[in-house]
Amino acid sequence: MRGLAAPVVVLLALIGAVGCTSGPRSRGNDKIPDGYVSLSAIGKDCGLAYTVEGNGKGVLTGDGQRVVVRDGLSVAVVNGNQIPLSGAAHVEGMDAKVPKDSAQKIAAALAGGFRPPPDPERSGGKEARRQPGPSRAITIVIDPGHGGKFDGAKARNGLEEKKVNLEVARLLRDALTKMGFRVLMTRESDREVAKEYRNDLDARVRLAERSKADLFISIHSNANNNAGVVGFEVYRSRAESRKEVEARIWKSVSTANQRVARTPAALYDLNRIRTAAFADEIRTSMRSTRIPDRGGVREAGFHVIKWAPCPAVLVEMDYLSNTAGAQRLGNSAMRQKIADALAGGVARFASRLDRIGVK
Repeated sequence: MRGLAAPVVVLLALIGAVGCTSGPRSRGNDKIPDGYVSLSAIGKDCGLAYTVEGNGKGVLTGDGQRVVVRDGLSVAVVNGNQIPLSGAAHVEGMDAKVPKDSAQKIAAALAGGFRPPPDPERSGGKEARRQPGPSRAITIVIDPGHGGKFDGAKARNGLEEKKVNLEVARLLRDALTKMGFRVLMTRESDREVAKEYRNDLDARVRLAERSKADLFISIHSNANNNAGVVGFEVYRSRAESRKEVEARIWKSVSTANQRVARTPAALYDLNRIRTAAFADEIRTSMRSTRIPDRGGVREAGFHVIKWAPCPAVLVEMDYLSNTAGAQRLGNSAMRQKIADALAGGVARFASRLDRIGVK
C-alpha cells in the first residue's frame, strides 16, 4: 500500500506556495476565479488516478479511496463523506479544479485527518438523517477465514486458502485504517482462533460482539470438485433460527443501534435490511476486479455471518480449484485489487449505514 502521509505533506506545501499556473477558462459570465488547483495534481501527489465521468464529475480513485467533485457544486465527496469547498468546483473537458484552500481539506481527508463538522442547522429530526456520512466512529471486523490447522481449500499448485485470505485481509485492513475506520482482525497470523473448529468459528463472532462491531466481513477462497467452476460469490445469512439469533445479538447491540432498534426483533430486522444492502454494495465493488461474477448475492447458514451481531457478509474471492482462479489469487497485484475493491465497497456502505432501515 502506498502511504499517504508524505505525499500529503508535499501537496499541502505545494498548495501553500503556488496557485494555478493558468486560470480556468470562463464560461459565459461565470468567470472562474484565480486560486484554484487541479484535482489531478492532488491525485498525483497522493498516488490516486484521475478520471472524468459523465455529468461533469472529476474523480480520483486508488488504494480503496475515492474522491468526487461535480461541476458547479461547492462540495467534494471523499470516501463517502462530504467535504465543504470554499467555492464551486469547475469541471470542463478533461480538467477539474477546486479552490486551493479547499484542496488542503481534501488532502487531509485522504490522510484520515479531516471529519466533516456537525451542521447545527441539522442537529435533529429528519434533517439529521440526511447527513452524508456516519456521525460516529465505525468499527469493522475483518475475518480471514481458516488459519493454522484449519487449512481450507488448496490449489493444485500448492496455494493455500488460509494464506490468501490472510494476505487480502491485511491489505483490506490497511486500506480501511487509512480511511479512518477502527479495524479489528479475527486473526493476524497463520493460526487458528480456537483449537476446536466449532469454537474457532464462535470465537470470531465473539470478537465482533465484544467490540460492538458495526460491520463484519469474512474473507474466503473457494473450491469445487468441478475444476471448471470459477468466479467470486458474496453471501449473507439466510433467515433461520430467528429467536436464537435475536436473543444473542441483543446482548451486544451497539449504543447507536439501541436508539434505532429498541427490541431484539427490531434489531434482527434492522440487521437483515442492512446486511442485504451491504452485500449488494460488496458485490458491485467486486465486479470491478473483473473476476467473473457467479451471479447475485447468495444466502447461506455460515456460522460467522449467521451469528454476527451486525450487518455481515462472507466473500468467496475466487476458486482455487480452477486454474485461472488460482493464478489470480496467487498474483499479488490481483490480491491488492480485490482488497481495494472491498475497501471501496465497505467505505461507501459505511457512509450511509446509519440511514439504512431508519424510517
